[in-house]
Amino acid sequence: MKSKWLTALALVLSLCGAQAALVANGSFEAAANAATLSYILLSPGSTYIPGWTTTNAELTLDGPLLGISPPLTAAQGSDFLDLTGQHDSPPYASVFQTIATTPGLEYQISFEVGSDNYYDSYYTGTFEAPVVTLALNGVAAFTAVNNFPGLANYWQVWSFVFTASATNTTIMFTGETAQRVAYIGLDNVIVTATNAPQSSLATTIDPVNHYAYGANTGWVDSRGDTNHGAVIGQYVCSGNLYSANVGWINLGNGSPTNQIYYQNLSSNDFGVNQDGLGNLRGYAYGANIGWVEFEQTYGQPQVDLLTGNLSGYVYGANIGWISLSNAVAFVQTDSLDKGPDTDGDGIPDAWEYLHAGNLTTMNATTDNDGDGMKDIAEYVADTDPFDASDNLRITALSVNSGGSTSKVTWTSHSTRLYQVQSRVDLTTGSWATNTPPGRVSPDVGATTTRSVPDTAATQRFFRVEALVP
Repeated sequence: MKSKWLTALALVLSLCGAQAALVANGSFEAAANAATLSYILLSPGSTYIPGWTTTNAELTLDGPLLGISPPLTAAQGSDFLDLTGQHDSPPYASVFQTIATTPGLEYQISFEVGSDNYYDSYYTGTFEAPVVTLALNGVAAFTAVNNFPGLANYWQVWSFVFTASATNTTIMFTGETAQRVAYIGLDNVIVTATNAPQSSLATTIDPVNHYAYGANTGWVDSRGDTNHGAVIGQYVCSGNLYSANVGWINLGNGSPTNQIYYQNLSSNDFGVNQDGLGNLRGYAYGANIGWVEFEQTYGQPQVDLLTGNLSGYVYGANIGWISLSNAVAFVQTDSLDKGPDTDGDGIPDAWEYLHAGNLTTMNATTDNDGDGMKDIAEYVADTDPFDASDNLRITALSVNSGGSTSKVTWTSHSTRLYQVQSRVDLTTGSWATNTPPGRVSPDVGATTTRSVPDTAATQRFFRVEALVP
């Protein structure tokens, strides 16, 4: 559709190379002479491969000098596993490792399953798709089927997201193909913490309007499995998208290093930012597809602060464009998550760090610029808490001769919504929101003006309320 992605190449490569792994020796390198290994036959209970234990059946640890033609090679590093061993019939082998996890945190496991049409057909007479199951603490959690019969030495990437329930999690991979098969490859196991629980929200995405679409991905569900869906925030996004064709796509962990926005310069500080105006920028990541870019030059992905509707496109080098809205479906967020409020003062940490650089200068009772607006009110209006001239106020009011229509002008910021309220008596009754205009987006510039029709009255009092989207 459009070509311009060369500028992002260096960043993408540096991030991919820096992915942090919690699993030990995920590429199954031999304890010695990994680069000159032919193969080693390992019996159940073997701990020869650093970090791993074999079980259920014998398997082979294969290396670059395996000596078959055409050659089988590793997906990562020098060595890889063949879960069929040398018996080439079920039951096949398993390999497991116990990793440290934090209860309540999300983790993503990615791994590659190898198949080879020529090798399998030569030894068994037919191609059977290699199947690998992933079990967590002894319970089957995910099944990967590498069904590409026309390809030789083919590695397919799979991923699975889970929430840890204990301080240790045992991950086990088992060859499960029901038929006789000569080769079930396993390599490049990576476990990463993906989504620290900074928000109590499972997802902000609307239960009706939650599908994006890509020609190469099919439908992409922004609610994920509901418990792990996308969270669109006031500053950063977090959580996951899910497509049956490409798996999980992580929007970030909700914890930018500088406490405000993701910098997208390292593997532990990537994600999609929301700039307060609704523009979405940054990188999402899928173990099966790599990086997905949110940018404002071509795709222009945005969230409408008034309606919550998402629009525009995002791009991945391996999957092409994904549309956030189209003729039959769109993605809508029902709210913008404010993110963590560590000190519990009602002001999000990101807003305090953005304006004060710490969490101690402001709280619900302080008024740092002495303009009569508490700092928490400055947050709601998104005015500068250190500038007494920047506050929410009505600057002009005009009324028609019958007292039925008024025109109200007030100071405004493009990051907030507003509503006009009125009453005819300050001592009795209560404030009522005028509809129209109802909830409104601000005008371009420093002020916003709206006409407010009402019943005729000899006097009427007005106030303007700022609303955090």
